[in-house]
Amino acid sequence: MNKVKFIDVITNDFMSKNKTIRINGSTVDVKTNIDAENYTSIIRTIAENCFVDNQYHPAYFEIVRRYVILDYFTNIDVENISLNEVFKTSQNGNWFDKIEKIVTSLPIWSRIESATNAYIDYKIKSQKTSFDNLCDSFNSLAEENSKIDVGVINELNDRLKNIGEVKVASEISSSRTDN
Repeated sequence: MNKVKFIDVITNDFMSKNKTIRINGSTVDVKTNIDAENYTSIIRTIAENCFVDNQYHPAYFEIVRRYVILDYFTNIDVENISLNEVFKTSQNGNWFDKIEKIVTSLPIWSRIESATNAYIDYKIKSQKTSFDNLCDSFNSLAEENSKIDVGVINELNDRLKNIGEVKVASEISSSRTDN
């Protein structure tokens, strides 16, 4: 198969051009494409800002999404504006809706949302559970205290892996009340 040059395939008519709209007397340029660095940055920005103290907060998705649309896809300077202020202001009138309609209709936008959702799912699924933390505590205890038989701890750890977290918590709680 013969290779063709990328530049020969892409013509000036084919290249995406920014869209210009007027909002309250200001000219706003809305980008219709982004580079790879901004693509990954958008995904990271939305996904990572949905977590506070390793807890997922879905409400932040929309708050950060609005900020990202303005910051990465327009010439509107939001650098020194808080997420809260952008969120509140973007609900006033229909100025944001005009920008959002253009950005969310871009082919890349659905890919951004899919990748962001995948990133969030990964972060949620890769977080340690309280059971994981309990097993880590047993392992740490065994490593710190050489008098404890590591084999016993490993056996206990293996047994704990085969029963549910609720049952482990229940057994520990009942043994405390039996004493």
